Amino acid sequence: MSKQNIPLDRRYSIWLAHHGRCWFCREPVAFSDTHVDHVIPEALHDSAELPGYLEDLGLPGDFDLFSDENLAPGHARCNLLKSRDKFKATPLIQKIIHDNLEKKAPKVAEIKEKIRSDKTLARSAATVLAAIDQGTLNKGMGRELRDSLDVFLNFSQEFGNPDEPLFLTPWLRLVSDQGSVVVLRGPSGLLGRRPKGNDLHPSWDCPNCGPTGWNGARCIICGHLNDD
Repeated sequence: MSKQNIPLDRRYSIWLAHHGRCWFCREPVAFSDTHVDHVIPEALHDSAELPGYLEDLGLPGDFDLFSDENLAPGHARCNLLKSRDKFKATPLIQKIIHDNLEKKAPKVAEIKEKIRSDKTLARSAATVLAAIDQGTLNKGMGRELRDSLDVFLNFSQEFGNPDEPLFLTPWLRLVSDQGSVVVLRGPSGLLGRRPKGNDLHPSWDCPNCGPTGWNGARCIICGHLNDD
């Protein structure tokens, strides 16, 4: 288990900068299932072999193992399989690490700054990320959480890859932004729409799931039919 405590907003920024994909297997990973991996194992911190390993990777001797440059999202299964093992300094591993240094880490910093500099976004992100982390996002949401989710979805789409869905949770995926609405995909693959905005009518929320997308009158998460 990692000794480094990574706050939710930083974990989210790392996940979003990598377009919601596991850096090991390159498959999508839901934010709720994301483990943040130290590409160069944190177990090497202050070890005698670290300087030589950093040199083999073409990295400076003062490379910080706890910086965004060394952090990447992964599935729990992938991260646990790697554990404390370090990769051989092959050209492929060097490319991955330098890509993280040159492209992903600056994007992480940009996302974190965007969140922290906007009070409304910071509050919304804190509310939604806590609900995802606690597994309560779809359980009897109040207005504050519903409004926060709308702000959060808009921001996530802004920084995500427009050609790929983002898996905020295993059962709710952000597929695309169509201007005034976002398109979401439910656990069965059913697509649905949800308007943007902070003051949506309660009918846009499912009585079972809370904020959702609708395919006609059907909730894309649980299949509930709204006959109103």
